[in-house]
Amino acid sequence: MSSDKLSKTVILLRTHYFDDAVEALADRYQRESGLALVVVVDDSAGVVAVPERFRKIGINRAMLVAAGLVNLDRWGWQCGDYFLILAQQILTEHEYFWMVEPDVLINYSDLSAFFGLFEGDDSDLWVATLGHYGDDWFWYGAMRRFYQGAIGGCFYPVLRISARLIRVIGSVRQAMTELMGLVGDDRVVRIDPTQYPNDEGVTATIGLMAPFVARDFSARGVAYGPESYHLGEPFSATALAQLPADGRLYHPVLSGERLAARFLNLTRDT
Repeated sequence: MSSDKLSKTVILLRTHYFDDAVEALADRYQRESGLALVVVVDDSAGVVAVPERFRKIGINRAMLVAAGLVNLDRWGWQCGDYFLILAQQILTEHEYFWMVEPDVLINYSDLSAFFGLFEGDDSDLWVATLGHYGDDWFWYGAMRRFYQGAIGGCFYPVLRISARLIRVIGSVRQAMTELMGLVGDDRVVRIDPTQYPNDEGVTATIGLMAPFVARDFSARGVAYGPESYHLGEPFSATALAQLPADGRLYHPVLSGERLAARFLNLTRDT
């Protein structure tokens, strides 16, 4: 990847916690990707400590309100685009942003091979399961409340997005805040999910509109599917590490206490 393109691209590691597993992942991104790394943290429940060798952007609720975003109670889970909006306003020197959640495994033996697939590409959005979705999608109704055209959807654990698309998404979120009469409201707002769109709906719907160019990871030969890249039952990071790298995306991938807690929650839900 050219030095010019490298300087324009940054990886955002999006998280609300920082443990040994996240630290190892951050180290790997810095070591193998060839890109700048910034840890973008949901600090709304308290400041999350991050080692000084990593650049950190902490996001709290006052920052959401100042940016004209709805101060949603569970924004860190439902509105991953908020991380992008706030980070882009700070990292103005970058034109492209990767954002990856801490429970994603990009299962390449060297991450430079994955990120190199997108070298020189100027598309505004790369993401999985991209397309126009129907009214059977959970988030369809929430998007329809604000937009009457074709509704887009995708799967958000890892994506690459342009700064110009992020800026438009930010403007759309601000317009939603105005329509809901919540401008400057610093209360924590609890909204039925069917009434306020998630990150996937907003990002894909706008990204699929002209003049933006949005593409599915499969167009670059990135392997993923419901057997490896899904919501629900987690993968063991330890078990995957013992297998050959297969060039697939995996989610959710957990270890230790977080893996045990996820399995316990799934058992309770059944």
